[in-house]
Amino acid sequence: MSPSYVKEASQSNSWVFKESFGLLKHIGNSIPSKGFVLFSTGYGPSGLPHIGTFGEVVRTVMVQEAFKRITNFPTKLICFSDDKDAMRKVPDFISNIEEYQKYIGLPLSNVPDPFGKEASYAMAMNKKLCKFLDDFGFQYHFMSATECYRSGMLNSGIVTLLQRHQKVLDLMLPTLGEERKKTYSPFLPICKRTGVVLQVKIEKIDVEKNTVSYVDPLTNEMVEVSVLNGDCKVQWKLDLALRWKVLQVDFEMYGKDHLVNGAIYSKGCKIIDGIPPRQMYYELFLDENGEKISKTKANGITVEQWLKYGPTDSLAYLMYVSPTSAKRISLGLIVKYIDEYIRDLGKYFELLRKIEKANDSEKSEYVKLLFMNPVFYVELSKQDDIHFGKIDSCLDCLKRYVTSDIEASVMLSFFEAKIDYSMILNLIDAFRSSSYEMICAYVLKYIMKHNPSIATNVNMPHMIVLLIKKALNFYEDVYKVNKQYRQPSSIEKDAMLILCGKFEQMIDTDFTESDIQNAIYDSAKMMSILPQTFFVGLYETLLGTDRGPRLGSFFYIYGLSNAINLIKKCCASTEQ
Repeated sequence: MSPSYVKEASQSNSWVFKESFGLLKHIGNSIPSKGFVLFSTGYGPSGLPHIGTFGEVVRTVMVQEAFKRITNFPTKLICFSDDKDAMRKVPDFISNIEEYQKYIGLPLSNVPDPFGKEASYAMAMNKKLCKFLDDFGFQYHFMSATECYRSGMLNSGIVTLLQRHQKVLDLMLPTLGEERKKTYSPFLPICKRTGVVLQVKIEKIDVEKNTVSYVDPLTNEMVEVSVLNGDCKVQWKLDLALRWKVLQVDFEMYGKDHLVNGAIYSKGCKIIDGIPPRQMYYELFLDENGEKISKTKANGITVEQWLKYGPTDSLAYLMYVSPTSAKRISLGLIVKYIDEYIRDLGKYFELLRKIEKANDSEKSEYVKLLFMNPVFYVELSKQDDIHFGKIDSCLDCLKRYVTSDIEASVMLSFFEAKIDYSMILNLIDAFRSSSYEMICAYVLKYIMKHNPSIATNVNMPHMIVLLIKKALNFYEDVYKVNKQYRQPSSIEKDAMLILCGKFEQMIDTDFTESDIQNAIYDSAKMMSILPQTFFVGLYETLLGTDRGPRLGSFFYIYGLSNAINLIKKCCASTEQ
């Protein structure tokens, strides 16, 4: 990034740049002695990767990439799997639940793979995580807690933890209930007989031998076990502190459910002579009713569902927007988020075009606006130099979306026409058609009205093709199923027939979208209906929804003849 852009970045209110500059200050404005700045994310392999997994990684990558651009410091991202954790319950997706009850308490890396393909349950989940991240194109280093314990990588921190045992107890005991205080220890021995991760009282520690001793709950025998090389696991809360210290993590974010323990993580890290990383929390998602999303309730939306109905970038867009505010997420709200993404993508390219043509003083102001646009950070998360390195060239940035200058022209005209996901959905619904070719032809026709130089046989950019196809998926699976049409009232019907008359007068004229919009206003006023009420009425009676695209634009792309037929058919249904 040029020096002037670093200045603009430092003045930005974006949480990504605030975290980036905060991290720079945290590490003392210099590259750490290990030679790079380490970003870390955690994964609990008790279940499948999910939308929260994607959110944590993509947000971390946004900060990592912004940090690289403002500093030119080397960075690394690790995705750390806590696969030494014990299995606490059998996941619902396992068919033979009763069979797997016997594995409760074992480290996930010692539980058999229910799919019969990998050496363990943890390895199966870890492979799914890596495929999940690879499919999104993230650049990361995978690390397994089991391997880190087994290889001795964590031993130095564990030895210090043993030596500071009392300090650790002084930190942790005040946070526990009375019963838990009696048996708490930062060390969880792995039973040699059963392989179970034991939560037992530690009777003795030996800092010379690096061992702890406990009474076996089944045999009543005193057992001495090494704390090294995976024979013991470090207790929750302190295991994160241990990872931070040994790996020298510089930045980590976590869900709000961890926020209450943030101070404990940091103090634990300091007790074992580590430097806690800069930390950031993010809010958890809520369902459509404002309730916390639960795997058991299945009241959320999966990554697979989102990607069936919307572009991948729209999901990254959602993750950027206000991460510390709770957001509702459901199939019913996906249209809203995709519309917002398309709108801001258009603004993003509009700003790039202005930057391309601006003088230095104007360019600075446009760059500030660019840094306010969420799409900037979506592009940043793709971890390449197309975007940030060529910010002065709109066409260079467009290359991610198009294969030719002609396609670039189509793409820019698509944004200028303000076509969005809602409009495409309503177009599909109005035609009652699942024909990609028909919908694509109407979208192209509308684009051509905004840019007559575009030929009818032009190739549609991949993004527009994808958007139409995903809208067709959504229409078939969700939209059509949940439509709730109502019949117009008598006064609405009269206003709608007046509107038909106005459309009939306009058909052979050189009308505009504004002319259509004004005709709707005038028809409402002629029947003493509030325009806003009439617009909602048109949505509910014609489109089966209480909201939708700007109707002037929608009827323009749909065609006035089609609009007249649609309205008359709706009005006729009330007479039957």
